[in-house]
Amino acid sequence: MELREQIDRLDRDQLAELRMYIDDKLNPASSVEQRINYRSGWLQSEYRYTDKGTRRGPYWYFKFVKEGKNHSLYIGGTDNPKSAVDQILASKAG
Repeated sequence: MELREQIDRLDRDQLAELRMYIDDKLNPASSVEQRINYRSGWLQSEYRYTDKGTRRGPYWYFKFVKEGKNHSLYIGGTDNPKSAVDQILASKAG
């Protein structure tokens, strides 16, 4: 099966995940260390690299798709990203 045919078979969420994966591969200034499915999206830890090549991080993000659009919520450096996401989302809801 041709690559384009395989991509055409993906749903919106899969396409969004593929887009983020490709962006990560094309952007050498950062690297994804870990992805964890959580709530209606996933938690992602990333490392950033300075111009001199020094590795910084991890920085946590909560990534999700809402109404067909990709969203990324910066969590920051934390040892408990799930709790941090819950607190941020609760503060936005109320």
